[in-house]
Amino acid sequence: MSKDGGRGSTSSGHCRFFDYLADLVDPKFYHADDREHINPKYMKHAERTATKRAFKEQYKQNKRAKLDPDAVKTTTQLHKKQAQEAAERQAAGEPAGGLAGLGTLHLSAGGQPSREELLHRLHAKMELCLPPARLRAGPQRAGAGEGRDKQAKGAADNAKQWRQEQLGRKLKGKQQQQPGQKQQQQQQQQQPAAGRCAETGKGRAAAAGQQQQQQQQGAGLAFNKLQLDTGRPGTGRKGGKGKQTKAEALKAAEDKQARLADATARHDKEAIAAEAWRAALARASGERVLDDPKLLRRSLKREAQDKQRKAKRWAERNSAQQEQQKARQDKRKDNLAARSTAKLEKKKERRDKKLLRAGFEGRKSGFINAPKGGGAK
Repeated sequence: MSKDGGRGSTSSGHCRFFDYLADLVDPKFYHADDREHINPKYMKHAERTATKRAFKEQYKQNKRAKLDPDAVKTTTQLHKKQAQEAAERQAAGEPAGGLAGLGTLHLSAGGQPSREELLHRLHAKMELCLPPARLRAGPQRAGAGEGRDKQAKGAADNAKQWRQEQLGRKLKGKQQQQPGQKQQQQQQQQQPAAGRCAETGKGRAAAAGQQQQQQQQGAGLAFNKLQLDTGRPGTGRKGGKGKQTKAEALKAAEDKQARLADATARHDKEAIAAEAWRAALARASGERVLDDPKLLRRSLKREAQDKQRKAKRWAERNSAQQEQQKARQDKRKDNLAARSTAKLEKKKERRDKKLLRAGFEGRKSGFINAPKGGGAK
């Protein structure tokens, strides 16, 4: 075997070894992904939904192809396929590699292009990227600045003219009103007091007639309240009696119960229905219908018990208050008596100090020659 044959076999063995190593790597990590990645975050809702749906379908197809044992391809096979596709594109005159979409800027073969040529190409590419609406509005932008200035100037002139017209109208109105006001003031001054009084009386009479007409038109209407005929006297200031007490409610409930019992005994359905309607209308008007004698007696009993309990507590509170007051008064008397006694003792001490003289410190408080028996014989 020659040296070239041995070297070729060795290199082919190395190639197979490196192919085995490459097959151990996942193709998505081995090959560069030249596809354009689309971020659906900045798309419209419909486009974003369609893009996500397409992504899901593509993911399912890729997953199915990956799990298919017949369609699976190793890293080396994919590499050979990409090399073959690149060779075919190169033979067809297309740029090699996966970046064919970006190779639309063709440079001239005569050398490096100038700055103006590059700017022209850049503007042409930017116009291609613009949306159709902005592309149609492109030719109109040339005179947009001048037209905007003319429009602003015309608007300012129109506003100034409108202000002048309004000011002239106000001045004319004032000039027309002044003579009429002067004549009216003169007529009012020349008009006698009796005439003014008559006019005032006529105005009052007209106002009274209008008010009476409104009252007649609105007779029978009550706003903000429902006036229902419940068969009961009104409550409040204008209703005559004030609020019904529970004792009166108990008496009325007993009378109502007696009437219902009498109507039930006589099979008078109209009276029973009338009482039911009267109670329903009273409830609808917002009144409390107290027609259960049992509950009213229980409530009155509870109120009486509460009253007795409160009276007992009040008596206990008064007695405790009187005892506390008496104790404070006794303490005050004792304090005053102790204070007066202390003052007297201090006065006696001061007097005794003044009566003491030198040589007479041992004087007695009684007679010197007092009888020993305690009294005169």
